[in-house]
Amino acid sequence: MKRKDFVVLVLVLAFLFSCIGCSAGDEAKSGAVNAPDAPLRICLDPAYLGVENESPEYSYESAVEGAAQGLMTEVMARGGADDYVIEVIPKEEAARRSMLTKLRTEIMSGEGPDVFIMGCDTSRFDAKDMLFPIPEKAMQNGLFLPLDEYMADGTKYTEWDKLQQTVLSAGRNDEGQLIIPIAYTVPVAFFRASDITLRPDEKTTWNDMLEDSTGVLSSAASWFNMNEALLHMRGSYIEYTFGQLADYEAEALLFTPDELKRRAEEIRSVNEKSENDVINNAPAHYKTCLSVDFNNETGSNLALSIGAMGTGDPFSGIKPTDAQTMIPIYSDDGGASASITAFAAVNRNTLRPEDAFMVLDVLMDLETQKRSVLYENWFTQIYGIPMHEELLKPTCPAIYTAKSKPWYLREENYNELCRIREQITFARFRGALDIEMENAYHACTGTNAEEAIQECYRRMERLLGE
Repeated sequence: MKRKDFVVLVLVLAFLFSCIGCSAGDEAKSGAVNAPDAPLRICLDPAYLGVENESPEYSYESAVEGAAQGLMTEVMARGGADDYVIEVIPKEEAARRSMLTKLRTEIMSGEGPDVFIMGCDTSRFDAKDMLFPIPEKAMQNGLFLPLDEYMADGTKYTEWDKLQQTVLSAGRNDEGQLIIPIAYTVPVAFFRASDITLRPDEKTTWNDMLEDSTGVLSSAASWFNMNEALLHMRGSYIEYTFGQLADYEAEALLFTPDELKRRAEEIRSVNEKSENDVINNAPAHYKTCLSVDFNNETGSNLALSIGAMGTGDPFSGIKPTDAQTMIPIYSDDGGASASITAFAAVNRNTLRPEDAFMVLDVLMDLETQKRSVLYENWFTQIYGIPMHEELLKPTCPAIYTAKSKPWYLREENYNELCRIREQITFARFRGALDIEMENAYHACTGTNAEEAIQECYRRMERLLGE
């Protein structure tokens, strides 16, 4: 949808709401009017990013609200808004869709929550069940407040220059910074440093991984042994092998159906070679997606599903205390593509921009990224590392609760993480396009693979045009 079309749509909706009686818009206005004296509205949807708790006493919504209350308590302690309401988008399908309808109606009628704190959930929900199915399009359509003025003049706590800059830039367009990434991930293979001498740089491409003769890059390219680190990618990493997927202003994909089909077949082929043990000279290694404790000095290693005994990966024999070489999945254009797993933004309609920005400022403060329960239970527990680049080293561990041991990397492994972060050449928000990319990957083995991939491609085109 072009900007002018968006403006026309808003005007038409405003006219319709003025002509009808009781409606979803009227219901929203009865208790959710954006006014200077109305409470600051904080909308959260971390969704899949936290570990499931099946206890009958557990309430997802209450847990998220409690963590958000902790954030807002800190905001108040630092002089921010003390009049606020926390709104958690529920996980249960019917309740979720009802609230999403309400929120979309409010936003399109010039209202809605002041602050959005969102997880990019593509493992549990389809596009229709996400408030912002493609965050880049939401930016393009003018839904979020430009933040440059506040970042320059109103920042008290966030060290913007110490956040991962390539990832941060994913939330920027011609209007300025519109979205603040909270956490991101990259799929990475880990080798014992003493086993290999190869140290690829950001010029390395996906094609280099396929043509590798050392056994190192080709091993890193294979992810046939899917563990929970790939659940959020629905068993596929195909989108990481591309750089930018689309031109959101032109509403056009930047690859063809044939290229998508060929990539799916390439990944299938390299996975089969690994599964059949025909990759020559493959060194011991393990693979996971970057998260806070993917490999930490205390031995806790949730992302690998090996418990907290400090014994290392049971298949490769690599221990958290071993010096390691990290190799990401490289993209067509060279370097690694990062996936943003959570973000925050301010509603362009807010009448309290300073108060809303203060929430983001505290959220992105180093101490919050180091200690907040929101980060512990949702943003970084399984998929994602925080944006601040000094975190996770021995002198700056993540310490989320009084009962948790500090999470950090030994010095040489932290330096290796820094080397990988410097190789990130592109970042994007996980969203509806990722779902279709992964559908295309799984379709490539079917009897009507070509037509199935074409249909995935057409759905992506429709998503861009909506």
